[in-house]
Amino acid sequence: MRVLREDLRAADSGRDIWRFALRGALLAFVFLRFFFDGFTHPAFNLSATVVSFVLVAAHLIRQRLTGALEIEEVALLSFFVVSLVSSALSPVRNSGMEHAGQLLGYWALLFLWTRAFRPQDSEEVWRAFLYGGLLIVVFGIYQYHGGFEATRRFVAEHPEYHYPPTYLDRLKSNRVFSTLVYPNAFACYLDMLIPLGLWAVLIKRRRALLDATLVALSLYAMWRTQSIGGFLVLGVVVQVFILGAFLRGKRFAVAVALVLLADAAAAVAVWQTGAVPRVLSVRDRLGYWSSAWHIFRQFPLFGVGPENFASVFPAYKLPVSMEAKHAHSILFETLAETGIVGAVCLFGFFVLVLRRLAARHAGSSLWLRAAGLSLCAGLLHNLNDFDFANPALASFLFIVCGWVMVCAPVDSPRIPLTRSASILIISVLAVTMFGTVRIHLAKASLEAARTAVSPEERWAALGRAEALFPHDRVYIEKGELLFALSRRNPDYLPVAASFYRAALRLNPYQSRAYKRLAQIAQETGDISEAERMYLSLHRSYPAKQEFCLEIALFYASIGRRDQAARFARLADACSPVSIEEEERVRLLRKQLEEDGTDR
Repeated sequence: MRVLREDLRAADSGRDIWRFALRGALLAFVFLRFFFDGFTHPAFNLSATVVSFVLVAAHLIRQRLTGALEIEEVALLSFFVVSLVSSALSPVRNSGMEHAGQLLGYWALLFLWTRAFRPQDSEEVWRAFLYGGLLIVVFGIYQYHGGFEATRRFVAEHPEYHYPPTYLDRLKSNRVFSTLVYPNAFACYLDMLIPLGLWAVLIKRRRALLDATLVALSLYAMWRTQSIGGFLVLGVVVQVFILGAFLRGKRFAVAVALVLLADAAAAVAVWQTGAVPRVLSVRDRLGYWSSAWHIFRQFPLFGVGPENFASVFPAYKLPVSMEAKHAHSILFETLAETGIVGAVCLFGFFVLVLRRLAARHAGSSLWLRAAGLSLCAGLLHNLNDFDFANPALASFLFIVCGWVMVCAPVDSPRIPLTRSASILIISVLAVTMFGTVRIHLAKASLEAARTAVSPEERWAALGRAEALFPHDRVYIEKGELLFALSRRNPDYLPVAASFYRAALRLNPYQSRAYKRLAQIAQETGDISEAERMYLSLHRSYPAKQEFCLEIALFYASIGRRDQAARFARLADACSPVSIEEEERVRLLRKQLEEDGTDR
């Protein structure tokens, strides 16, 4: 509070009102950010991004369009530029803008953080994490001890909502996730929060009880997440924390390196011996990483573009893997989406930040050790999960990066900002903000179309989405609406087909479009076109059991039983990825058996 009182006096005297306002905005963001999960609260993501853009522009104008950038800020800005280039070169068109806006928002957050805070502000920063963290952790514990059961009762009492079977199956789980939707995401949050709490207990000995309470509750919440990756990272964190309490300088760095190597070797040895159960989530991750590596080999320089892993992954999916929107690893997803150039920029940024931790003078700051350990925990968890795709957790990562940069200044050259460069940055912020807002409104229109009651309302909502941002999903939904209406009026079929083709021009990996075009061609008697579309469907998603069986049924219907048997055998090598697909597969197999296809 002493630092805050000093800033208030400075603000009252008119000496540092701007910095005080920045600090207030950033501390409010730290407190509020984790109450709004990055996947389920896009409006909060957008608001935070827009506010950060405005604050950066205001800061540059206040500085009379002059200043300087740290080398880390240049590296992160380079990753933003590479992401734009990757999107422009991607085979999937009109994608990546939302990712670019979010990424530039992280850069803006880092920019503001390093200009608003000083090393002596660390305790105030920790208080924002502490008070918000206590509420989030307590809510997660409440979920286990009452919240889940209340949700199950609500669902049981309202069968009219027709919840999908997969959702009902997930309700059986007692893995807590608090405000972060996924248990593993909550585990990542705890992995980054606990190191801050552990060091706070040592630093603030007179007020250690509240910090110790947060650590104890966080450990209990971690247990209830049942996250294997979270536990493994926490184990590494505890080891490094103990080493940091006794060692300094090079001895500490060498000891940490040895511990990490020993932990990695032990994990590999235990896995190879089969002494622990072969957990399905581990197998799935290995499958995602293998597919991401094959995508990277196909597009090594700039990848397939940000946001496009989900579109391209089905073409490289292993038969035993589950479906995924993300590669479950910041390394493999960066390689797949932005190639080696993007990986060098992003990981170069993290290396530059970690370099500050190794600086000789850095050991004197205990808060620096806290932020550094939190950063390392976040990076370790990001290497085996998709936390970086969640704006809430990614913000946590960049906040602690900024904290490290503030607490450990280095004598590296800064890049001066000329007036022209400042104007360029403000222009890029404005254009990106405009594009991000349009995408947000387009997605809102798509959601309105999904919940629309009448076809007219749905068509109008899709028209608004197309006008705001023509995405392949807009054309898919237009095609789906017309395809459904064609059951009563066949004249809609050619128009529906034109929208599916429009979707494929934007996204050549869009399997739903190939499937519908094949069905339309089959209905209109164009067997050659139907076969071409079915084979394109298989190329876009070769390991989808349901699709293999549908292709088998198509060949059976035209009397080509050898091909029908071939695709039926391909289906046998795949696994359904949901309860809904499992039911559809059962019905398709029944049709094949009635048809007499020999598998």
